[in-house]
Amino acid sequence: MIHSKLTVFFDQAFYRGVFERWTPTSYQVARVTFGTQPPSAPQLQQVIWRRWSTLQWTTPAKIVVSETHHRVKQRQRAAQRELKQHGARQRATVMLKTEHRQNLQLKKQRQRQARVQHAAVVRQKQQAKRRGH
Repeated sequence: MIHSKLTVFFDQAFYRGVFERWTPTSYQVARVTFGTQPPSAPQLQQVIWRRWSTLQWTTPAKIVVSETHHRVKQRQRAAQRELKQHGARQRATVMLKTEHRQNLQLKKQRQRQARVQHAAVVRQKQQAKRRGH
């Protein structure tokens, strides 16, 4: 069974949405920027229906979810706590930050490889130029 959740919050200048989806074994997060105006209900539905398949989800993280049954009042209190909380859940922000760091490292590696290849091509051209005809 897949559970999902959307949290919309105001972050500096933009309204952002954080989608979370989890199964009993994995957890993934995706982020959407709505703009400077608060998103309306039809806009949220459009994002869910049309862009759900194209969201860029983080790599799945392994989690262990305990199947405990909570009483009704406990669930109500937990829901009230979540409503008072501003921003995304801590687990979601940590996932997004680690994914961002990994992407930066991959980008640096690709740039370094491109630089080395370019230098090798330039070196070959210079050697070919010295040899003459």
